[in-house]
Amino acid sequence: MPFDSPVALDGAAPPDATEAGDASLPETGPRGARAVVFLSSASMAGDTVGGPVGADGLCQRLAEKSGYSASFVAWISDSMSNAIDRLDAGGPWFLTDPTRDAMAFPTKAAIPQGPQTPITSTEDGSASTPTLVWTGTRDTGQVSIATCMDWKSHQPFDQGTVGSIADAGFWTNATTANCDFKLPIYCFQNGP
Repeated sequence: MPFDSPVALDGAAPPDATEAGDASLPETGPRGARAVVFLSSASMAGDTVGGPVGADGLCQRLAEKSGYSASFVAWISDSMSNAIDRLDAGGPWFLTDPTRDAMAFPTKAAIPQGPQTPITSTEDGSASTPTLVWTGTRDTGQVSIATCMDWKSHQPFDQGTVGSIADAGFWTNATTANCDFKLPIYCFQNGP
């Protein structure tokens, strides 16, 4: 059974996989066996993002709180690392929204083209209302010029690159925002 075959959100395999004894699906916890991407329910100012390491920790805590046991990383760049290079997994990534079967990205190579479905659900699958998201990342997945001073500034005169969940074409590089704004981040499952 392919990795992107239907799997119930409670982690149960579809009947045909159980009957065939298919052990190829990675278990990621009670939320299911598919790799997911979500928008953090927590919002923070630029200096409290904590750079990639701090943002990864937030993604991991939120994912675990929602029942995922896999590894997660934030889609965020700084002067030392590009968001695209921090992803080890090759995809596909699905939304956490339990009411629809929606793929965001089929492969890592497709990420620069933007999500097939806007990333509008949080770690627990609920809809999110913010429209801007901290990324510090250009369309290519590489660091932008604006990263709130490498995620150390909350000053209104410093800027950070943000994406927009309202437009898939600008999901990672829509504009810049003042570093004192409190915004969420994107979180990608990065392994089993």
